[in-house]
Amino acid sequence: MALMPVETASFVGKEKIGTVCVLRMNRPPSNNLNVDFLRQLRGLFREAAQDRDTRCLLLASALPKYFSAGMDIDAIINLPLERRFEPFGELLDLYREITLFPKPSIAAINGYAFLGGWIMAMGFDFRYLAQENGKIALSEIKMGISPTTMLIRAMTAMAAKQSLVKEMVFTGKTLLAQEALDGGFVDKLIPKDSLHEESLREAQRLAELPMHAYAMVKKSYKEALLGNLEADIKKSKEEFLSLISGPEAQEGFKAMQEKRRPKFI
Repeated sequence: MALMPVETASFVGKEKIGTVCVLRMNRPPSNNLNVDFLRQLRGLFREAAQDRDTRCLLLASALPKYFSAGMDIDAIINLPLERRFEPFGELLDLYREITLFPKPSIAAINGYAFLGGWIMAMGFDFRYLAQENGKIALSEIKMGISPTTMLIRAMTAMAAKQSLVKEMVFTGKTLLAQEALDGGFVDKLIPKDSLHEESLREAQRLAELPMHAYAMVKKSYKEALLGNLEADIKKSKEEFLSLISGPEAQEGFKAMQEKRRPKFI
């Protein structure tokens, strides 16, 4: 299929390969998410949803080691305490946009997907993980915050092993690729050198499905698993807000910024 010209946003490259919209995150060194990055991604998802010629969306990373390491901690710490919630609100809005995207969607996770990076990946229909260096984590507990009821419910819904959900959210355990597959959190492991090619091939296959029927099936599937997403988004924002300015979160963020173990009192 003909390759369309690449359009480049500040942190996201976009190209159209046939009816597949391919987005590549590119914010070195680890695709840390700030407000602008999150808003750009959300806008690109909306564009793809409205583009009649787009029948599948594939999100990947241009960086060899990271899908995304999560939120930009420096940017959060530089905000006044009363505004530190704002990036998390943007992240939850992006999660909603991804989850409700009416067409097939694939996350090609070529390395580490931690914290907000994994939250993004959770919203996709299919998650393919690099076999050699793929890792996932929902380790908000180590930062003195909670992944929220909604995201724990989403993890529980996809999990083949409930014990792994508990380890991830209670202790911050990082799962290696095979653990993530065995736990039901990703759909397939693919050698990293062929991850993009195989993910694109699968995206092209999904693009051949009937789009109206797919959108209805997807809506029913998400509702069956996740319940009332809007109410859960609201509750999750309240849960983040209740912790984000507290002393444990302040210590957690500072420790992560300084690359040391936090000392919670």
